[in-house]
Amino acid sequence: MKYNDILKPMFILLLVVLMLPQMGCDNSVSNDNSRVIERDFQQVYKKYKDQNKTLFSVFQKKMTEKEKFYLKFLYAYMPLNDMADYPGEFFLNNVRLAMAARDSFSWGSSISEDVFLHFVLPYRVNNENLDTARIVFFKELYPRIKDLPIEQAALEVNHWCHEKVNYQPTDSRTISPLGAIKTAYGRCGEESTFAVTAMRSVGIPARQVYTPRWAHVDDNHAWVEVWVNGRWQYLGACEPEPVLNMGWFDAPVLRAMMVYTKAFGKYMGEENVIDSQNKYATLNSLHNYAPTKDIWVKIQGEEETHIEFGLYNYAEFFPIKSQDIKAGAFAHIKTGLGDIRVFASNKSGHFAIKKINVSDVDTVFIELDKRVGNEFNMSFENVPPVEKKPASVDAVGTQANKKRLSEEDQIRSDFISSFYDRERLKVLAKEIGLNADTLWPYMKEARGNYSEIELFLKKGVQVNKQNLIPLLQVIAKKDLHDVSADVLLDHLKWFKIFNGIECDHRLVNKYILNPRIYLEGLSPYRAFLQKAFDQITKDDVSKAVKEVVVWINGHIMVDESSNYYKVNISPQGVFNMKTCDSFSRKLFFIATLRSLGIPARLEPATHEAQYFNNKWINISFDQSYKNDQPEMAKVKFAADEDYDIEPLYRVHFSIAKFKDGRFQTLHYDWEKPLSSFPEEIEIEAGYYQLLTGNRMEDGSVLVNQQFVNIEPGSQQELKIKINEDRKALKEIACCKSFNLNDSLSVLGWIDPGSEPGNHFFNDFKSLRDTYESAKVPFTFFCTDKSMKAEIVENTYEGCIVKEDSDLIVLKAFYEQTKLSREIQLPVFVVVDNNGEVYYHSSGYNIGTSEQLLKIYKRLLLQ
Repeated sequence: MKYNDILKPMFILLLVVLMLPQMGCDNSVSNDNSRVIERDFQQVYKKYKDQNKTLFSVFQKKMTEKEKFYLKFLYAYMPLNDMADYPGEFFLNNVRLAMAARDSFSWGSSISEDVFLHFVLPYRVNNENLDTARIVFFKELYPRIKDLPIEQAALEVNHWCHEKVNYQPTDSRTISPLGAIKTAYGRCGEESTFAVTAMRSVGIPARQVYTPRWAHVDDNHAWVEVWVNGRWQYLGACEPEPVLNMGWFDAPVLRAMMVYTKAFGKYMGEENVIDSQNKYATLNSLHNYAPTKDIWVKIQGEEETHIEFGLYNYAEFFPIKSQDIKAGAFAHIKTGLGDIRVFASNKSGHFAIKKINVSDVDTVFIELDKRVGNEFNMSFENVPPVEKKPASVDAVGTQANKKRLSEEDQIRSDFISSFYDRERLKVLAKEIGLNADTLWPYMKEARGNYSEIELFLKKGVQVNKQNLIPLLQVIAKKDLHDVSADVLLDHLKWFKIFNGIECDHRLVNKYILNPRIYLEGLSPYRAFLQKAFDQITKDDVSKAVKEVVVWINGHIMVDESSNYYKVNISPQGVFNMKTCDSFSRKLFFIATLRSLGIPARLEPATHEAQYFNNKWINISFDQSYKNDQPEMAKVKFAADEDYDIEPLYRVHFSIAKFKDGRFQTLHYDWEKPLSSFPEEIEIEAGYYQLLTGNRMEDGSVLVNQQFVNIEPGSQQELKIKINEDRKALKEIACCKSFNLNDSLSVLGWIDPGSEPGNHFFNDFKSLRDTYESAKVPFTFFCTDKSMKAEIVENTYEGCIVKEDSDLIVLKAFYEQTKLSREIQLPVFVVVDNNGEVYYHSSGYNIGTSEQLLKIYKRLLLQ
C-alpha cells in the first residue's frame, strides 16, 4: 500500500474541512478516565516502541492537547494489525477529521465525550480494509445535511449510501468503504461497515450491530444503530426507510438469540457486556429487539471449566458466548427465548452436552458425564423462539421514499454503466497483444477498479507476460474490485520457483504465484520478503523451510489477545512489528515460502500451515522444530438412507475434531454436495463429532450427533444420518378458487432486487436442477414487468412468471385465507388442486427453496 498516495489527498481535503464554519463544543472526559487512557497508552508505548518506531514518531508533530489525547486513546486501544500496517499520520488525520466533523454540525455539541470516544472517533468499524473514506464521505455529505437535524441527517446519509451500494452476496473478506463504492454492491456486513463509516464521517455516533447467527434460518445479518436524541435507534444499512427503527428484518430479529456490537476502547457504559477486554468490549444489544432471559449454569466438579452456549446454525452449534469459569462459579448468558446447547469441558478430558429451552429454565446444573473417546449418539429437536409479528409502523412518506429508492437505483446504475466495455477492451487488447475474449472476464469483474487492472495489464506484459493471465485467474473475484496495479506487479515481477521444485503448473499457480492465502487484503510482500530472506538455502527445500521456521521462532512473538478484530496482519507488517497472532504467523510463513518459490498453503480442512515437497507437509512452530506429522486416517461419507435432498456440507452435515477443549468444525467447502466429496478423504486421527441437522418449516431443527473415534491408519465409513420429520402435513388454510395450475404447485411473489429476494435466489440456484428434474410447477409473480427477465434468468424451464402489479392476486389470496394482514415479500405458498394450502412463508427466510421442495415431495407421497 502506498500510504503517501493516501495521505496527500487526505491532508489537502482535511485543510478544506478545517476551514468550514465550526459550531463549537466543549466536551470533556473525566479525570479518572483520562488517567486510565494515559496509563493504557504508556503500556502500549513501552511494549511496541522498539518494534515500530515510525508508528510513534507522529507524536513529535505539532498538535493540540485535545488532538494528542484522542490520538493516545486510539493508540491505547487499536488492534495489533492496525499498528503493524498503517502509519501514524493516518490515525492523526482521522482524529482531526472526527473533531472537525463534530464541530461542523449542530448535533456535535450534544454528543457526550464517552459516546464520541467509542462511536465517532474510531476509524475502524469491524474487519474491513482501511482507507481514506472518512474525508471523501464528509466532502460529499456536508452540503446535503449541514442544515438538517440529526435524525433527518441520519436518514439522508442512508439514502446517499443507497446511491452508492446495494446488496449482493460476496465472499467473507470485508472490502474497504471506498472499495465498496467502486464495486457498487456488498453483503450486509459490508453495507453496514460502509454506512457506519459514512455516519461517523459527519459526526453521527454509529455502530455496526449484528446477529452472528439467526436461530430460525441458516444465516446471519448486520445492520446499523445511530445515537439520535439520546438513544440508540436502528436502520437497515443502504436500505433507506422513511423513519428510523424500521427495516425488512423487523420480524426475524424478534426471533434472535443474540445481537452483538463492539465498543472500541475500555468501555465504562451501562449496556450488557458479553466480553470485557482491556482494548474493547462486546456488547449484547438483544434487549433492544427481542424478549430476553438470564440463564445461569453451574458445573459440578473441582476444576476450571470451559463453557460454550451454542446456537444451531450452518450444521454446527455456533458459540454465541464462551466463558471459562472456576470451580463453584456460575456461567451466565442473557439470550432469547429459544433452545441453546450448553457444552462444557475441563482439562482432564471430561465434558458434557445439554440442550436447554431458555423459556423453561433459569438455572442449570451440569455434571461432566462424558469423557473424550466415549462413542455415543445424541438426538434432539432444537426449537427457535416462536414467530411474532412486529408492531406495525404507519410511516409518513412511504410512497415518497419508494420514489427516492428508484431514483437512487438509477444513480447507481448510471455509475455502473461507466464501467469498462468491450469497445475500450478492443483498444487495450490490440495495444498489449492479448486476446480480447481472454481479457474480458477480468475487466468486467473489475467493475469500478478497472483502471488499476488495465494499468497492471499494460505494465505486466513488459514484466512477465507468460504469468499475466494466470495471476488474474488465481486471485479471488473480489480482489479485482480493489487491488492496486502495484500490488499485482510486485507478485508478477518477483515470482520465481525454488530450485528443484517439481510440480504441475496448477499447483505452481495456486500455491506459489497466488498472492492470496486466506481472506487477507492483498499486499506487496514478495520483493520485500525475498530481500529479507536472501540468505536462506537456495537448493534444499526441507532445509530452507527449517531455516524460515527457526527464524520465525526466534524473532516473532505471538500475541493472541491484541489483534481482536481478527484482521490478518500483512506479511510485511509481521516482519516489521515482530509480533502477531498465531494465524497471521501462519500466513507470514506461507507468504515467505511462496516468495521463495516453495508451494505453501493452509490445509483446507484444518487450516494448518503446510508446504509441498512431493507431498503436503504440516508445519509446527515449536522451538524444537520436530516437524512431526499428525497421524492420519481415511474416512468415507455415506448417506444412511434416501433423503429428499442431497446433503450439503455446512447445511445438512458437518464434522468437527475435538481440539483444545472444544469441537472445531473442519473447513470443507460450504454447501459442498455429499456426492462431490472424494471416495475417501484423509483426516487427522482423533475424536470427532459428526453432526446432521434437518431444518423444518417452522425453523426447528432435528439434530443428530455421532461421537466417534477415528483411529490412526484406519479406514472408516461415516453414515450421514439425517432425522426426518415423519408427521403428516396438515392444511393451514383453504382457497378453493385460487390454484392456478389445477395441480399441486408452488406460488411465489418476489422482488428479485430486494435483499430477501436476492437471498431466495441465491439459495434456489443450488436446488434449481432438482426442481427442474422433479418438474415442480412453480409460478412466480412480480410487481413490475421489468423484473420478469431477472426472475426468468434465475429459474428453470417450465416456471411461469406473471405480473401482479398492485399485488391484487396476493391480496385476494390473503383475503380468502386470512393467513396474513400485512404483505412482506417474498411470499411463497404450496397449494394443491383443491385449493388447500399446506405451506406459507412471508418475508426474510433463508432455506425457503429447500422447505418448498421438501413439502412438495412429501405431499406427492402423502
